[in-house]
Amino acid sequence: MSAHGLFADTAVSSGAGEIQGAAATAQTGAYAKALREIWRTATVPPESRQLAVREVARYATLAPSHCNTQPWRIRTGDSELLVHPDFTRRMPVADPDDEQLFVALGCAAENASVAARAFGLNGEVAYHPMGRGGLRVELRPLAHVAPSELFYAIPRRQSTRGIYDGRVPSIGELRLLERCAQQLDVHVGLVTERFRMDRIIELQRAAQSIQAADADHLRELKCWTRFNERDALRQRDGLFTRCAGKPSMPRWLGAQLLDMGIGRLTDGGENLKEIRSSGGFAVFFGAGHDPRHWTAVGRACERFLLQATALNIKVALVGEPIEVRATRVELAMAAGADRCLPSLLVRFGYAAPSVRALRRGLEQVMV
Repeated sequence: MSAHGLFADTAVSSGAGEIQGAAATAQTGAYAKALREIWRTATVPPESRQLAVREVARYATLAPSHCNTQPWRIRTGDSELLVHPDFTRRMPVADPDDEQLFVALGCAAENASVAARAFGLNGEVAYHPMGRGGLRVELRPLAHVAPSELFYAIPRRQSTRGIYDGRVPSIGELRLLERCAQQLDVHVGLVTERFRMDRIIELQRAAQSIQAADADHLRELKCWTRFNERDALRQRDGLFTRCAGKPSMPRWLGAQLLDMGIGRLTDGGENLKEIRSSGGFAVFFGAGHDPRHWTAVGRACERFLLQATALNIKVALVGEPIEVRATRVELAMAAGADRCLPSLLVRFGYAAPSVRALRRGLEQVMV
């Protein structure tokens, strides 16, 4: 389950004042300072090659990942950047095959590629079967610096949760988004027709119902939920409740609310209202079920997210129908494709920005 549905339709009178006070602190003080440092735009061109390589690595860490687990290790050399999987950050219940882990590696490598070209480096990406798989980004110098609109979109991109206004992007914009998977052997199915969107919303409801009865899933979700700003700042990963428009609160109270509220998601509630307000959905299909193809899906997804951001279209990953196999099979048919199981579901549309998530520092991810 994603952060969309946390605490939907729950109300607890005790501790309400503490929740309100904690909610008011989001994006102030230390949290706001951390956000400014993490999501800043780099100087183009950087002052030195060494700084350029470091900035390429930093841009890689701005990629999205399932539940913001940030499951990557990064190694840099004179002419390359390697993105390794970090299996200590896997989610064995929600992602037993590590598919979403490798998708995240593809997102990170695509960010690195876009940033490298902006800094006058080659940026070519190749699958690197080291260990259980990873990606290599070439950092050979080019004759010119070529920042693109996608480069400037990287620090602006965010998973925007909450209510969208229901508008559908123009046909021209949808075509631009569809092209993001070209040359990567990835298929993107865009769903904007209301009857097909309603089917996906029903699959969301069904997936939530199944996950609500799964104690192992709930335990894993708690491990990756950051219920207040202090925890979010200390760990700099996971699902901070404020990013989903929910209040900050002490961890003990948040865990209790999660226990009480997750079952109510099956009755509809706040989460389904948010999903229903989307302008459309994008469903990503890889050409195979292995790490090489999963990383290709990640690269295509990140191109899609960056292109949407450049067009001022908001986006957010929707995890539940992908995490539950039964709904995942149905999702393929709802997207008009039965070639294979989909790897990702993304909602898109127009909305106000939400609270941004943190990232771990380079010293924590570089090896």
